[in-house]
Amino acid sequence: MKEDTRHKIIQAARKLFIEKGVDGVNMREIADTAGVNKGLLHYYFKNKKNLFREVFHQEAHLLYQDVEIILANEIDLEQKISEIVDRYFKLLSENPRLPAFVLFESARDPEMLKDIPFRESIMRIAKKLEEDLFTHGWNPEPGQGIHFLLDIISLCAFFFAMQPVFSRVIPIQDGEGMKQYRREHIKTLLIKSIRS
Repeated sequence: MKEDTRHKIIQAARKLFIEKGVDGVNMREIADTAGVNKGLLHYYFKNKKNLFREVFHQEAHLLYQDVEIILANEIDLEQKISEIVDRYFKLLSENPRLPAFVLFESARDPEMLKDIPFRESIMRIAKKLEEDLFTHGWNPEPGQGIHFLLDIISLCAFFFAMQPVFSRVIPIQDGEGMKQYRREHIKTLLIKSIRS
């Protein structure tokens, strides 16, 4: 029961924080959306900052959670890249506001990033990418794994972060077709970059 209530609070806060940003939401509104009283909300989360940190860490973690599993597979690096891009497009199609939310809130309060619980996971991913790049025949400089990971994330996330702008500026008849094209184009760019 406790976990159900905590989960309801986090889900309500997530919805509101992504819609309005941390500054546009108060604890009363979160309690009302979650269907709990304010006292119970404060029992689980002493203040909005603690609740926001929990939501932010969960949302940011979505960007890395499956990448480590994909990289552990015994498949060619090019196939891993393709699967990672597919994973990001699926995640971001389901959560199109996620990139803007993570970027805006981390720029607003960089201190929040100091104790991210998945830092070790990101570093393992970067190290594994570097090993795979080397095995694939590309001689990466030290630290190149993190840069390649950033390339993957930024190429995928930018499309979703900018989609509202693109849809108003560029006359796109088929939004799904455009998304499909971008996904394949990003795969091609990344794979070409490790072949050269």
